[in-house]
Amino acid sequence: MTCRSDDCRRNMKNYFRFGALSLALGIVAAASSQSVNLFQASFDIDGVLTSNTEHGLAQLDYSGTSSIQYFNLTVGSDWVIKDMPILSQDGPAVSHRLYLPFDLGLTRGTAASPMNAGFSLTATPQFAGPGTTGLANIGAFLYSFDTGSKGFPIGPIGAAAAAASGAAAAAAGTATHKDFPNQESSKNGCAPTAVSNSLKWLKAQNSLGIPDGQISLGALETALEKDDDGVFIFGDHGIVALKQKYMESIGSGITTTTSVDWPTILQAMKDGKDVELECQGHTVAVTGVTDLGGGKYGVDIAHDTKQGEAGGTIVERVTFDTGTGKFENGTWITGHGLNYAVIESVPEPTSMAAMALGLAALASRRRRKA
Repeated sequence: MTCRSDDCRRNMKNYFRFGALSLALGIVAAASSQSVNLFQASFDIDGVLTSNTEHGLAQLDYSGTSSIQYFNLTVGSDWVIKDMPILSQDGPAVSHRLYLPFDLGLTRGTAASPMNAGFSLTATPQFAGPGTTGLANIGAFLYSFDTGSKGFPIGPIGAAAAAASGAAAAAAGTATHKDFPNQESSKNGCAPTAVSNSLKWLKAQNSLGIPDGQISLGALETALEKDDDGVFIFGDHGIVALKQKYMESIGSGITTTTSVDWPTILQAMKDGKDVELECQGHTVAVTGVTDLGGGKYGVDIAHDTKQGEAGGTIVERVTFDTGTGKFENGTWITGHGLNYAVIESVPEPTSMAAMALGLAALASRRRRKA
């Protein structure tokens, strides 16, 4: 169902807010550190509410390990998530939460009823769906955000797609960023938020001497010229050009490049560089990448699903297919292309030392003039 009137949207948003707070009856594995809650996704995107879609979300809570784990989910008689590699970005024995999309198999507009379900999280691929262990309630999950890229509306929600198998993934084809920030965003503020998250992470990982105020949400909204329609993503006033100009103006030493090549993006993550994705109308930060084989990549993205409200920041898994040039699985992003990835890096140690000396000399000259 698509809802456009203000009263209709307000009533439906109240319903979904209640549903999201009423946790679904989870499925718990034998190990108490593993549990899953299931949700049906609805979307309030740019003022258009699309409710009770076929898009499902599995909220996986798990304890990290030193190697890849593989997640499988059966709903009804369907194996809906197939040997999907699960990364432990914050390390072993640390609690993690990841949202993974799947197809509920429902006609759009149909509210989900409790379904038989079962899951497994194992150290090796299973190559088969797990048996169901009982009925699981399907909670409500509302995405509520607006286009943040001028001229590139997010558009209507695409149909849910069948899950790719991740059984071919290997540890050599993965990269993660530990302790990655995930701040709440203002309306249309996805780009400044993603950039601020990235810069905060780069600062923490590399002990950069950038004052926090210079990489705050407010500072980045100003630097990227955000207004009520978001930001530009191309040209002299696009986020790449403006961010590089701002980084130079504060003497950060951080440089910015772009790419649409996934092996390059994966290698950048491995090299300790940071990555944001400029998708169709929405910008997200990347916390993990997995080469699934066959030209497909699992991408863990951090963003705020409820802009302007508290409590909407999540990390969710989406899948990009280099064969089609589109995201094939991932609720709101399904069927969308990638405008580009933004790759941020800090100088090499020798360059950082030279930069520090240069900044010190500049400060000394300013003091003498004063």
